[in-house]
Amino acid sequence: MNLIQDVNSLFDMFQMDVYPLIDMTPSQKEEALSQIQASPFDQFEEVCQGGIDKEYLKCLIFTLGVDHIILMRLKNLVLAMAILSEKKTADSRKYMEIDILCARKDTSMGKQMLLASENLSLRRGFTFSSLSSLPTAMGFY
Repeated sequence: MNLIQDVNSLFDMFQMDVYPLIDMTPSQKEEALSQIQASPFDQFEEVCQGGIDKEYLKCLIFTLGVDHIILMRLKNLVLAMAILSEKKTADSRKYMEIDILCARKDTSMGKQMLLASENLSLRRGFTFSSLSSLPTAMGFY
């Protein structure tokens, strides 16, 4: 068995797919939706324990106006996903709201996806993020 010498090499095994949807026209969003659905979309329901299907994802993109979707994959296996929206506070400070964060059970990928979401938020220039979660799930992050 080979020992991993550098922790970063562990994360090089994972592929992060980021789909920015912000400021897109409806036709551009339709193209992005097609790309997302071309990924191993059939795994989304399993990753989110039944919470995501094609119609719900379409509603999120076109009706609720999410701004970013992140997928973490190991080859063709979807390990985690996050759906993010850029928001403003009452005093006009911008922040990233993590609308949905899902990960496969017993993988510890929820924490990694939370870190990836926070990283995207920082790269977009936001100083804080918000995550709503069921109380029973908070301990996982």
